[in-house]
This record gives sequence, C-alpha cells and structure tokens, in this order.
Amino acid sequence: MKKIILFIVIGIALGGVGAYGVLRYVAGQRVDEEIAGFVKETPALEKIDYNNVRVGIIRSSVHLEKIHIKLTEYAQPVIIDEIDLAVPERGDSIPLRARIDIRGFHLGTDHRILGELGTMLQEMGYRKVSGTVTLSYLYDPAAKRLDINKVILQADDMGTLQFDLDVTNLDLPGLIARGGQTDVASLLLALPAVGIGPGRLTYRDDSLVQRITRLDDKRSGQKQLDIWRRSLTRLAQRLEGGKKERSRHAVLILREFIEHPESISVTLDPPKAVPLLRFLWIKKPVDLVELLNMKISI
Repeated sequence: MKKIILFIVIGIALGGVGAYGVLRYVAGQRVDEEIAGFVKETPALEKIDYNNVRVGIIRSSVHLEKIHIKLTEYAQPVIIDEIDLAVPERGDSIPLRARIDIRGFHLGTDHRILGELGTMLQEMGYRKVSGTVTLSYLYDPAAKRLDINKVILQADDMGTLQFDLDVTNLDLPGLIARGGQTDVASLLLALPAVGIGPGRLTYRDDSLVQRITRLDDKRSGQKQLDIWRRSLTRLAQRLEGGKKERSRHAVLILREFIEHPESISVTLDPPKAVPLLRFLWIKKPVDLVELLNMKISI
C-alpha cells in the first residue's frame, strides 16, 4: 500500500509542475512572460514548450496543447497532450478559485526521475505512465480556509484516485514571498497549526494492486497476499473490544480490499479540524482512524 501512495504522490506532483506555471499566467494574462519567468525561478525546471494557445478573456481561462516539460538534469521530458485552466476569481497574490484539467500526461517508466519506482513498474509490465489529472479548489483568505473540491488522478491500467478535503488555518498569501518564492521559515512556523477537516478519498483499482502482489510474490518467493491477510487478521484480533471497534472495522475492510481489490473509500469526519502538529503524537497507524473519525468502506 505504501508503494501505491508513492505512485499517487508522484502523479500529483507531475501534474502540479505544469499547473502552477499556468496559474501564474492566468493571474496576469501574459502566457510567454509568466511561464518563462516561472521556469527561470524554478531550479527543477529547464524549459516548458507548448503549442496552440487559446485564451478566454471573460472567463479567465486558457487552453494549451502539446506541452513538453523539460526537467533539469533529465534528458527525457514529461509530455502532456492538453491543459485546460479556468480562474474565474482572482486574489491579490493567488487565484481564489481555480480548476485545472490535464489530459494525457505521459512519462516513460525508464525516466530517471522515477528511480527504483520506475524499475518496479517495469517489472510489473508498465512501459509508461499515462492518464489524466483534475484539480479544483476554493480559497477564502479571510477565513484562511482552503476547500479542495476535487482532485482526480487517473492512470491507465493502474487505477483512479479521487479525493476532496477541507484545510483550515492556512495563510497561503503569507506563505508566498515576493517573486513567488516560498518563505521556508514562515512555512515551518505556520504548518503545525494548519488543520485537517472533513474529506473523502476513493480509490478504484485497475490492476495495480494485483500487479504489486504478483511482483512481491516473485521477489520474496512467498504468497504476499497470505502474509498480509494473516497480519491484518492478527491486528483486528488485538483491537477487539474496548474503544477500538472503529479501528478494528477499518482493518477488516482493508483486508477485504486487498483480497478483492476493486474500490475502497475513506471518509474523514473529525468533530473539529485536527492540527498537523497533532499527527506527531501518533504512535500507531490505527490511531489515525480514531483521531480523524475515519470510516472505511468498499
């Protein structure tokens, strides 16, 4: 499951590389200048090429096609077929509302940026990672509240992840220094107080979990599914009785999903937003279930 999470994080990060530069453009309505400036001030980026730009002035939208993102120190580019971005409501320093659709991102599994993950994906039969990314959010600067309305990450022959989340006590403008550079010191001081509120995550598998299981079987010479099943069964038995019934139910649902990986949903409904600092006190993963009032279903 940790490998799945790593894949998801990498996918969202790749989408973000293309997305943020375009966000900067829409705020100023200067495509070439803003994206070139973004590339110049971002050490990880060497160049962003794109064709067929269409701008919607009234709706503050932009459409780009055939985007090639060249990363510093990597020969192979990240290729995106199309990007659609709409920013109907702008703020002083960041868009208060935005939606981005990335259709057709392509990254070869032999790309050096993937490292060992790329090798693992190749062993599972993947030659490239392709799919789509959708992101929409609403930010209220007065309340310091970020409402992530929808994030969808879909990868061909892997699976689809969708989630929404409320984030509180987040001073985004205060974390953005002049020139668009993040103020690291302010970030470290502010993040512990940022709160995690209600949210929902759904993952639909399209062969990724099965391939991970088969790869682990091959590498270890053992039936990993049986090992996971026994481990989760023992954990559920230790959680019987007392105040851990919610956690026990979550473990049993997770076991069932691993045995029959189709779809799994996680709902977060804490009575009040949980500060990130509180997560430092977590000693066991199952404690998250109680802290976030988590419900898991398949």
